[in-house]
Amino acid sequence: MQQQKYPVLICGAGPCGLAASYVLNQFGINNLIIEKHPGTSKHPKARGVNVRTMEFFHNWGLEDEIRQHELPIKARRILWMDEIQGQILAEIAVDAKQNKYSPTTGCSVPQNFIEDVLVKALKKSQHSELNFATELMNFSQHEDHIVCQLLDKNTNKKYEVACEYLIAADGAHSSIRNALNIPMLGVPSLGTYLTIYAHADLSLWLKDKQAVVYTLASKSQMGHFLMAVDHIDKWIFGKYLEDPATKITPDYCNSVIQSFVNGKKIPLELISSSTWDMAALNAEKYQNGRIFLVGDAAHRLPPTGGMGMNTGFAGAQNLAWKLGYVLNNYADESLLKTYEEERQPVATYTLEWASRNAKRIFNMLDAYRKGDLQLFQELAKDQDQHVNHTGLDLGMVYLSGAIYSENHAPVAVDANTYNPASTPGMRAPHCEIMVNGKSQSILNLFQDKYVLLLSQNAQVSPNSLPIPASYPLKSYRHKVDFADINNDYVQYYNLDTYQAILVRPDGHIAFRMA
Repeated sequence: MQQQKYPVLICGAGPCGLAASYVLNQFGINNLIIEKHPGTSKHPKARGVNVRTMEFFHNWGLEDEIRQHELPIKARRILWMDEIQGQILAEIAVDAKQNKYSPTTGCSVPQNFIEDVLVKALKKSQHSELNFATELMNFSQHEDHIVCQLLDKNTNKKYEVACEYLIAADGAHSSIRNALNIPMLGVPSLGTYLTIYAHADLSLWLKDKQAVVYTLASKSQMGHFLMAVDHIDKWIFGKYLEDPATKITPDYCNSVIQSFVNGKKIPLELISSSTWDMAALNAEKYQNGRIFLVGDAAHRLPPTGGMGMNTGFAGAQNLAWKLGYVLNNYADESLLKTYEEERQPVATYTLEWASRNAKRIFNMLDAYRKGDLQLFQELAKDQDQHVNHTGLDLGMVYLSGAIYSENHAPVAVDANTYNPASTPGMRAPHCEIMVNGKSQSILNLFQDKYVLLLSQNAQVSPNSLPIPASYPLKSYRHKVDFADINNDYVQYYNLDTYQAILVRPDGHIAFRMA
């Protein structure tokens, strides 16, 4: 059987697999992505893109393309309505304004558009190869490599790929995770749901009521939800399935859509449908030898809060830069152990937060059903925590062997509050700086090298840093190589106390020196 060789094989061309490939390409690592389907998904799944994920796109030069598909800012809110023809019961606004904590903002873009942008970029890349209609049939792990048997579904021919590392980005029902007998821990189902993607004209009712999500609470539409794709004629109609075994046919989908408009006949065209279980699960481990789980293969989050894709995206980026360092012989394989150490606790925290959001929504529906409008409004006010969570986006703190902290005690995080600081393990704070006469975010400095930020008169030898001498390192000296525009750098990076801050390629602070 013909055998090909790649340093990294990625199974799954969802957003996490594609993101991992993009980062590996930046580090010059040849990689092959395989996807069993003939193309990327055309059914919109995740839609919320948080600030941190947009910072990645900003640094990669893909932000403008992503934003071509975003919903207008005035739609950045959740509306609770009795029905789409009826009255607004509650409004939860998303803070869409740019703040001083980031060079960019979050947005609402359907996952299928994000995948299309990444695929387009990867097709232009030098080190990434993408094979659709290709299925992983089997694999065997050895001491220094993995042999994978693949099936080209277009030709029905089998072939082998030998890789040094395998990334399982193959989704919630990961065949790789199942083959490795890695259990998922948590709640396997919080309910079964149906989403229907369709062309439909709802302008008669919603033209002046733009929102990202509409949750409906009338007796006939209790548990229905509507999500805007373009706010023109593309919508996702969703409902809770009381019977998970319900047969989903085009006629059934049409009847569901008609129920949203109380049976009124409207022009519509079905595009796709999907049934799924809302789950709250985290894999017992993210690594098995040379195999790593990312995205939904590693964790399944309730969609309440929109952090599923974002959590997976950050995990893929975390793993990929470390693989880049190992495969470029900058680091030994011990660095790879820190992927699980750092990302599994983040997924646990986010999963619990999203589960609380889900419970709040269930309680709101129950309160409205019982006629307790006071409790409904109290819970609606609390739902601000559901949509505005800068602390969760930017304030998570890693604790691992790749973080050299003064102490190794976990740092408490408030999902709704972000306080920029130079704490080891945190994402380095954004501030505007001047480099070579041009204004930019300091985050732009953090790409593929460790960066040493020095105070103006600091005397720091690279030999005094806790990282191996083989790590690529670039130094920037305050008031020499860059200037602080708004004095935020001095404040956030605490120059009165620390003369050197070491930042990793992923933008997280590794070490600080007094």
